[in-house]
Amino acid sequence: MSRLNAGAWKAGALAMAFNGQDPLSPDFDMIQVGYADQGGLASTRVQRYSRLTVNAAPEPVRKGKTLTATGKLTRANWETNTYKGYTKQAVEPQFRKAGTSTYKTVKPVYSDSSGNVTATTTAKYDGYWRLRFEGTSTTPAVSATGDHVDVR
Repeated sequence: MSRLNAGAWKAGALAMAFNGQDPLSPDFDMIQVGYADQGGLASTRVQRYSRLTVNAAPEPVRKGKTLTATGKLTRANWETNTYKGYTKQAVEPQFRKAGTSTYKTVKPVYSDSSGNVTATTTAKYDGYWRLRFEGTSTTPAVSATGDHVDVR
């Protein structure tokens, strides 16, 4: 059983007035107690922290040969205080050509039962490969740092 559930949380408040009574006294009279409650005061989203790695190989690679980007998508496991693979999640391999600043998404892939991700493509240009996870209601989006690949 989780000590804290990820997802949408809503806040409320309860105020009690003991009206001069001691709640630990044997003469405590619950009828004398005043209270007010209010729901729907605020809401927030609680999410498990996520991590994503990437390694593009081989490095260097010959132009026209297969390049493979591998990585692992994990998220915080609050029961064990560790990171565990996040399974069956869409992950986008992205490429940024050397000398540019914008990543372009290649065909999405899915993490396996251990959170591992593998994507293959044909090497064409020098640049940076990364993996991107768009996030869910319980886990935030995350991008791996780009891995530079030299294409010869």
